[in-house]
Amino acid sequence: MSFLEFIIQYKWILIFYIILASLVFINKKKFDVEAKFFYIYRTKFGLKVIDSLARFKKTIHFLGKSFAIIAFFGVFYIIYYLGTRVYEVIINPSTPGIAPVLPGLPIAGTGMAFPFIIGWISLFAIIVIHEFSHGVVAKAYNIPIKSSGIAFFGPILGAFVEPDEKKLVKEKAWVQNAVFAAGPMSNLITAAIFILILGYLLVPAADAITISDGIIVSPINGTGANEVGMPELVEIEQLNGEKIDSLMGFYDFSISLKPNQNVDILTLDGETYSLTTGVNPDNESRGYMGLLYKKAILRPKTPGFFGKVAFASVNWLSELFFWLYLISFNLGLINLFPIFITDGARMLQISSPFVLKKRAPGIWKLVNQICILMILTLIFLPVLRSLWPF
Repeated sequence: MSFLEFIIQYKWILIFYIILASLVFINKKKFDVEAKFFYIYRTKFGLKVIDSLARFKKTIHFLGKSFAIIAFFGVFYIIYYLGTRVYEVIINPSTPGIAPVLPGLPIAGTGMAFPFIIGWISLFAIIVIHEFSHGVVAKAYNIPIKSSGIAFFGPILGAFVEPDEKKLVKEKAWVQNAVFAAGPMSNLITAAIFILILGYLLVPAADAITISDGIIVSPINGTGANEVGMPELVEIEQLNGEKIDSLMGFYDFSISLKPNQNVDILTLDGETYSLTTGVNPDNESRGYMGLLYKKAILRPKTPGFFGKVAFASVNWLSELFFWLYLISFNLGLINLFPIFITDGARMLQISSPFVLKKRAPGIWKLVNQICILMILTLIFLPVLRSLWPF
């Protein structure tokens, strides 16, 4: 999909975000503005909850130290992973880059769009978990929490917890690292919890009360699915003879594919399509069909009002927990990527003097600048190529 096609297809969602960002800017006097881009509204909401959880000091101290050690491995992993993505984008013009994850818009390279309402709920919940984890660990080390509240970064709604920075920077390095690691590590842990709830509770419950006839997908321009003549919306029953009736089923099938693999598609009306997979933009060892998941085709097993309510509730929760898992996992990792304001950047800033001595500030700044250049390359190089092919 070219940049112009993207604008046309998602024009109403983009207009919504432009209006939201404009309203925040117009009412900026009601917010505190930090770093010119962050609009924050300070409250005391949730501080009593943080105080209650922080009473378990020994447990939190142990977890904080453990999180800090594991988080450093995450920092180097995400640098390596995004570094390989930059290399792929540069050498392969057909490789899509990355884009901000916004409800209502597609997620680059996944074949899925982030649902609008569920997206807002899951994104806000994940950010709250992230920020409150910082607060709980800080409070467990007797670092005062000054405020909490909501924040806007452009049109993106978030939450924050504000420890006393003057007190925090005076603590030992391992204490500061424990506080910063708490956010991303809590996201990774809750991602595991979300997928367990989904797999062992919600999916079986949905299977018990739901009849699924298949899924609805849309071919992506310039991919195998588009080239074989599939219409804009397709009701799929099977992929390679395997019944596909859920988002998880589609996701599992998609990540199992290899490049240059044949895929036979059977639709609900009996039509068949055959395509050859390309290279997955996220992982060159995987195949890519070029199908964008829209929704499952579902109906309740039990007729009547209560059957319909149970059907709608369980399937809505199943979709919610899937996105809670996926976004929580990725948000946890991206917060370890060192770009000045992230937790990973703060951890490297604190720890690098022990290894690099006097050279630490300069090298830390250079690493962050390189990482920002990587992000800008992944975002803007594919856009520039779509406008002016080169």
